[in-house]
Amino acid sequence: IKLAEDNGLFVFLDMHQDLFSVKYSDGAPKWATLDEEKPHITGSVWSDAYLISPAVQTSWDNFWKNTQVSDSIGVQDHYANAWKHVAKRYVGNHTVIGYDVMNEPFAGSAAQMYMPILFTAYAELISSESDKKYTAQDVAIMWEENRFEALKKVATKERFSMVVDAVYELNSAFEKGPLQAFYQKVANAIREVDDKKIFFFNHSYFCNSGVSTALEPVKLTNGQVDPLVAYAAHGYDLLVDTDELSNSSTDRLELIFERIHESGKRMNVPVLIGEWGALGGETPGRTDLAHTNLEIFEKYLFNNTYWAYGPGTEKYSYFKALIRPYPAFISGELISYSYNVETGEFNCKWDEKVNIKAPTKIYIPNLDAVSQKNISMIPDRDGSIIEPLSGSKGGYLIISPLGKSQQREISFLIEKTEKSDISLSVK
Repeated sequence: IKLAEDNGLFVFLDMHQDLFSVKYSDGAPKWATLDEEKPHITGSVWSDAYLISPAVQTSWDNFWKNTQVSDSIGVQDHYANAWKHVAKRYVGNHTVIGYDVMNEPFAGSAAQMYMPILFTAYAELISSESDKKYTAQDVAIMWEENRFEALKKVATKERFSMVVDAVYELNSAFEKGPLQAFYQKVANAIREVDDKKIFFFNHSYFCNSGVSTALEPVKLTNGQVDPLVAYAAHGYDLLVDTDELSNSSTDRLELIFERIHESGKRMNVPVLIGEWGALGGETPGRTDLAHTNLEIFEKYLFNNTYWAYGPGTEKYSYFKALIRPYPAFISGELISYSYNVETGEFNCKWDEKVNIKAPTKIYIPNLDAVSQKNISMIPDRDGSIIEPLSGSKGGYLIISPLGKSQQREISFLIEKTEKSDISLSVK
């Protein structure tokens, strides 16, 4: 966190889990993994274990039931107390902006009902277009043998929604029940010691793939909606973590993020895409897939954090897609922004507010690639300055407010030459 502070980065803390526990992947310590010594079963993709592992599902069941551990305190109560401890530590720390309470919470053994419902909806869809009557079992076999081929039949928004919407009611029962109560418990614990940072909440596991969330923002003890809440949604095509990732459906991705956008509007909370991508590797198409995601995020004004950065990530060709101009700070309310990777054109519009004195800052990955003649400002660009970042090609275009409420717009061209190619050097 100190390293982030020294480099001008903000941090939100994510108490991460995959398959609930360090026993199966990462997450809860062994003492908090109440699996009742059930067997752990894995599949062809790591996340399949959510759906087929009795040990993973039982651990989640006991978490939602707040089953007591050896000290006679409920395992979920321990989790809330852990967040309270973390929040107490970072009170007043301006680098830490908030707390992402749980990564992709999972329904436990109730998930055994999801796949039969999804397979049945898929079977009904393809049966309506064929002389053959398909069953859920037929679809289960298709899925196991070649999920890429199976997903080709639901590659449009309309067809994909007909399948994923089949589990909305089931998923909503989990989100409105145990998950909502859990988030409120943790929020209460955090707000006892910290009322200044953002409470980030994630939808449940199946919403990653296009099921609309039924969650609501947490509330303060007075019954008012907590004003410092953000929806830290995750979104992935169903081909994630497979060799066919590059063949992800643009339509499916658009539906997933459209649903997230709609949910953010319904709840009246800002949206941060807390996870997307998982593009690790060098197979063709991954750079285009990165651009597709980012263009959708720009459309909906989503901020985002890519999953995941690690040693050597910057060596992959897709990584350059992540290095693009964007409005880092806005002196008012953002209306729209976009970056055209083909032409190098960047556009941004915002409503400047008279009561905001701080400047708008546009991040530019390579200042050498932007010339003053290619910067257009409406109504003008008086007072704008360039602020280079130490040790980097990039920097900020800083635009001072004009002291009155009005709409402003900026556009510029990032020239594409060998000399000014957008790149990042990591040392």
